[in-house]
Amino acid sequence: MKKTIYLHNLEDYNIIEKYKYENVKKLKKEFIKRGIVIGDYVELGNNVRLGNNVELGYYVRLGNNVELGNNVRIGNYVELGYGVRLGNNVELGNYVELGKGVKVKDKTVLAETPLQIQGSEHLVTVIGKDIQIGCITMTKSRWVKLGERLAKKNGYSKEEIKEYKNYLKFIK
Repeated sequence: MKKTIYLHNLEDYNIIEKYKYENVKKLKKEFIKRGIVIGDYVELGNNVRLGNNVELGYYVRLGNNVELGNNVRIGNYVELGYGVRLGNNVELGNYVELGKGVKVKDKTVLAETPLQIQGSEHLVTVIGKDIQIGCITMTKSRWVKLGERLAKKNGYSKEEIKEYKNYLKFIK
């Protein structure tokens, strides 16, 4: 299977160049020109999109359809699942794992080993002051205020609502 890497302009999402892995020499020149630095033992999935000035540490795994914005710094032993999107000026520390479809806003910094809890329905992740449950990200105070109403609206059982409330208590 041929892997494809797209280098693109995140301002207007125009694809600058599309590379197949067999074009490694041309790809290396483009990486240097665009300020893209890739550490050893990095795995790039198919249809990975890289912005300008991206640094990937050692043993990084990017799943299929991952998109990295401009000025992104990723530490060592990081894994990004299918369809993860990182905005511009994002920094991920060592050992960070982001599951399928997670979107990280511009100017976000995730220290090493963020808290992740696999709940009954969704992964619960603490990202700085924000808490992401499923595909919704809010501050803890906002989750405490609106969480039960959102859960009921989305068909969660009383047991599941209680479970997620306990997770919120656990998170400082």
